[in-house]
Amino acid sequence: MNFRHSYIYILTVLIFLFSIPVYAQVEETEEIPAVEEILEQISTSQESSEIDFTSLTEDLYALAANPLNLNDATEEELSKLQFLTEFEIKSILFYLKKFGPMHTLYELQMVYGLSGDKIQMMRPFVTVAPKAASGQFPFHKAFTSGQHQFFARVKQVVEEQKGFSPISDSDYAANPNQRYLGSPQRIYSKYKYKYRNKIYWGITMEKDPGEEFFRGTQKNGFDYYSAHLQINDLKLYKDWLAVKTLCLGDYELQFGQGLVMWSGLSYGKSPNAMNISKKGSGLKRYSSTNENLFMRGAASTVRFKDFDITGFWSKKKIDANISFVDSTDGEATEISSLQITGLHTIPNEMDDKHVVGENVFGGNVVYNNDNFKLGTSFIHYAFSAPLLTRSAPYNLFYFNGTSNSNFGVNYQFVFKDMHFFGEAAMSENGAMALLNGMYTKMGSQVALGILHRKYDRDYQAYYASGFSENGSVQNEEGLYIGAEVYPLKKIKLSGYFDTYKFPWLKYTIGAPSSGIDYFTQIDYFHSGNISMNLRYKNESKPENISGQTQDVKQVEIIETTKIRYQLNCKLPHNFKLKSRVDFIEYNKETSTPQYGYCIAQDVSYTFKKIPLSASFRYAIFDTDSYDTRIYTYETDVLYAFSVPALYDKGTRTYLTLKYNAFKGLDFWFRIAQTYYANKSANGSGLTEINGKTKTEVTFQVRYTVNTGYKAAPKI
Repeated sequence: MNFRHSYIYILTVLIFLFSIPVYAQVEETEEIPAVEEILEQISTSQESSEIDFTSLTEDLYALAANPLNLNDATEEELSKLQFLTEFEIKSILFYLKKFGPMHTLYELQMVYGLSGDKIQMMRPFVTVAPKAASGQFPFHKAFTSGQHQFFARVKQVVEEQKGFSPISDSDYAANPNQRYLGSPQRIYSKYKYKYRNKIYWGITMEKDPGEEFFRGTQKNGFDYYSAHLQINDLKLYKDWLAVKTLCLGDYELQFGQGLVMWSGLSYGKSPNAMNISKKGSGLKRYSSTNENLFMRGAASTVRFKDFDITGFWSKKKIDANISFVDSTDGEATEISSLQITGLHTIPNEMDDKHVVGENVFGGNVVYNNDNFKLGTSFIHYAFSAPLLTRSAPYNLFYFNGTSNSNFGVNYQFVFKDMHFFGEAAMSENGAMALLNGMYTKMGSQVALGILHRKYDRDYQAYYASGFSENGSVQNEEGLYIGAEVYPLKKIKLSGYFDTYKFPWLKYTIGAPSSGIDYFTQIDYFHSGNISMNLRYKNESKPENISGQTQDVKQVEIIETTKIRYQLNCKLPHNFKLKSRVDFIEYNKETSTPQYGYCIAQDVSYTFKKIPLSASFRYAIFDTDSYDTRIYTYETDVLYAFSVPALYDKGTRTYLTLKYNAFKGLDFWFRIAQTYYANKSANGSGLTEINGKTKTEVTFQVRYTVNTGYKAAPKI
């Protein structure tokens, strides 16, 4: 197989990087422990190896490079700190309103309801400084005083996978879907520019492993291209009429509690038991790599006094499985499902690529008050071919047709020490989705949160992503109770209890059913250098008994118990250690229990005399089956993410290196290997490897140029 074009691309990138003139030096953004902690919490709740943290991570690192001035901060800006609850955000704003500007970050200790661990997490992202003078930003400086960044990343599995192995011409002609079309490299490239928080533009490009590159079906290079332009805070008339945000190209929308419109990263239950109210960014540029769930077109949010008014329009092609094609023009006349993987590696996947047109339009209006917020959202989307899902009992109430609409009303308000939030939404067929919640501080050491949701079995909302057991805003009713307690100065107890039911059938659940999920964690903070936590999670949920052939399925309860202990140590001489033990028990009513464990040791070190930092992990795992798999968050190169599922018996190791060649130019290298002790082959299908190991190698380079712009100083 010819990989020549991939290597030409890498060489071109390196030549480009070293040929750009350096107009000014840039302050480095070091790895932020709080960022890793946030991502690890989310990955624990999602338990997926395909989570895209790009947008969230970029926001957090941007805040670290240009810290938010608390004395100027708005509620919306503080909401970018996803680990803060709405109650904590309101408390910070109330303190500033009552006592005036802060003079030091130590004043955060005086904010009611803000715990010491939250203050530590905030420190990299905030500062205190005199309030900036208001006024229109100088537009001409947007082209002379901004920051340019260029990324290039190449990742590849070293061992030969079945999909890339040689095959005879006759076998390939008989079934071309038994081999990948392209090369095994995953290639990611991005250019982005920003001027303070006023103007952003950029382009993102990606090729997945197995996709062609500058050949065959991809003669234009990458399989995926995304571009955006965002302009913020254009004042139109005095202080009460302004274009808050204008987006052209690709963008995402997050409104209310996600029952009508929420694109981009979404998560619900997590070890942060009180973080149950969604904090949407409204309208925002899109620069991630999900190739289907975003908007492409134009959108704007206009601020008129206390109202934010958003209008949006999007038109793009999306992937789908075709049922019937018009014989005259080859256009799809009926589709059976929408595809969101973004993979175009074999002929069948290429047949599904961009076969359906999608048109979306809608709006959102929000009234903002210090203690009250009321919003309403509307979205209409239409496909160029009708969606007719496969006839099966569990999807009887799924959306079928060409177009659909959703409308919703959301609210937030504060009453004394209580914060209330919620949303009510309706789909075009009249079905409803309801969510209501509250949290409160019961003294300085106890916090309590409650959330109830009720989603009709026939509520249909393609772009919804609300709080739920399995990510779908449909066919679910549940009650969640979470709490945080600080019984002693250095100890935090947190946990939640969630009970839910599915009134109608679901995929792999052939009867109305219910489940229970509860979680508890104890954190101990010995000092700024040592911390530890012990976590316990138990979930009982229904699933079809395997091996049934009859139409009406019998259901059994599956109970899963997970225990984790973690110790974090910051040692002298720039050493950091992280030790972790995971245990899992998986118990079906119709079979014997299965078990699994994983023991992992992380070591990171920053060299003093050379600009090099290193992270290393060695992990041992032993599980009875895939059902007892253990997900582990791993340190990766900047803006890349690794949450592998470990199962069977073996070891997992990786080494990540970061080298600052000079200010503005960074290199990352990562090698990771999974070794399976009891298998002669690993993987399945086209990803199968004939051997005991799977080794991944990643190389990344980032080049940053600051042209006449300095970040606000941290105090």
